[in-house]
Amino acid sequence: LNLQSPDTPFFQDRAVRQALLYGLDRERLIAQAVSDQGVVADSPIPANSWAYAPDLPQFPYDPIKATQLLDEAGWIDRDADGVRDKDGIPLRFVFLSNDDPVRRQLLEQISTDWRVIGIQAVPQSVSFAGLVSDFLATRRFDAALVTWSITGDPDPFPLWHSSQSSEGGQNYSGWINDEADTLIQDARSTVDRSKRELLYARFQR
Repeated sequence: LNLQSPDTPFFQDRAVRQALLYGLDRERLIAQAVSDQGVVADSPIPANSWAYAPDLPQFPYDPIKATQLLDEAGWIDRDADGVRDKDGIPLRFVFLSNDDPVRRQLLEQISTDWRVIGIQAVPQSVSFAGLVSDFLATRRFDAALVTWSITGDPDPFPLWHSSQSSEGGQNYSGWINDEADTLIQDARSTVDRSKRELLYARFQR
């Protein structure tokens, strides 16, 4: 989600972000799109990593909870077009991914889930090179389905530190959190794994 784009100010609303997650049937996505070859993630650090915190908040599929959050935050379908709006801004955005067949299927299924709760994600697939160079790197996107691999050390700095939110970094969403920055920096400045584990647990929460 592009948190810094003037075209998607609703992504800065915590209720909208949580509703998007509650409104997404990730178990079904895994079953249908990748033939059960996956697990639901609840952290930016993989569950098989030593740095993973096992007691994180959970956001299971709950479209009723999602609609409640949106209602309470004032996102209502005022013109009966199936898309919620607030202050004249519809909950509508372009949802990008690369043109891999599995990614296209995921794009469509996710968009369908969100439409049920009154959010319109318009799926659009482009080449992988185009996705990275034309949209992610330049921060000219609303939302995007991307994949990355975390191997070796689980340092989240490249994807989550605020210094990486400008062009040239990989924090494409522009997520900025001072406390997280401090935790990430402290964790990468110590070699004591037990201390790093505690710092990464706080970061994940």
